[in-house]
Amino acid sequence: MLYLSPFFEEYKSDYYDSLLSVSKKGDWRGWIEFFLRGVVHQSKKAIDDARTILELNSKYKGLLEKSKNRPQSAFRLVDEIFSNPLVSISVLSNRWDKPYHYVRSGVIRLVEIGILKELTDRKRNKLYIATELMDILLDKKK
Repeated sequence: MLYLSPFFEEYKSDYYDSLLSVSKKGDWRGWIEFFLRGVVHQSKKAIDDARTILELNSKYKGLLEKSKNRPQSAFRLVDEIFSNPLVSISVLSNRWDKPYHYVRSGVIRLVEIGILKELTDRKRNKLYIATELMDILLDKKK
């Protein structure tokens, strides 16, 4: 979860100035200090994102616990979406070595309580996405 590119993009002119200073003046210290500021900045963001993701996981499990209809696959699915927020029933059915309807019941329940949304508008091979989680991962916080 530690990506320096967003920091470099945000401070693009400082990034180029630091690199140019290394080339022209041999100012490695300036470059290293800039780079380490980026590591610190992005580390703090990664910690915040990790906390947010853990809170979201707890929220989802709480929603499922309060739900009347709680297929066993829904609990497993909540854990699964934190590995991959994009879900295909047939892919999970194969990966889990479980019948299609076992996975489907969990997906339907997570759609009903707002954790997953259908991404495709087709009859077969539908894809579902955990949009709230994906927004955090793509840094689209509201």
